[in-house]
Amino acid sequence: MDYRIDYCTSCNQCLRKPQCSIEDDDMVQLADKLQSADAIVSGSPVYFRNVTGRLKVFMNRTRWLHMKKNLLEGKLGAAIAHAALRKCGQEMTQLLIEGFLLSHGLHIVEACEPNRPI
Repeated sequence: MDYRIDYCTSCNQCLRKPQCSIEDDDMVQLADKLQSADAIVSGSPVYFRNVTGRLKVFMNRTRWLHMKKNLLEGKLGAAIAHAALRKCGQEMTQLLIEGFLLSHGLHIVEACEPNRPI
């Protein structure tokens, strides 16, 4: 399913109360799902050593979920990054996603070693 997520406008309304000023896109529905989840897994293919543009827009729009009060704190989180070739930036991309999850107060599950089973 495709979701319409508008860009954050940096209005800073979320500094005053835990709410986004943009309420006419699908982010409202997604935020409800994030808040009701026990765990959040976020992943991205690697695009030029970074997450995709769509994921970055999503990340930006979750700002209100942690600016005034960390509404996702205590949940489990996991990050996944995928690249077609080795040394294409998947490590950096994974760190970016983990940083996003940590900023929301999630507990990151431990990553497995590349040559060990999950």
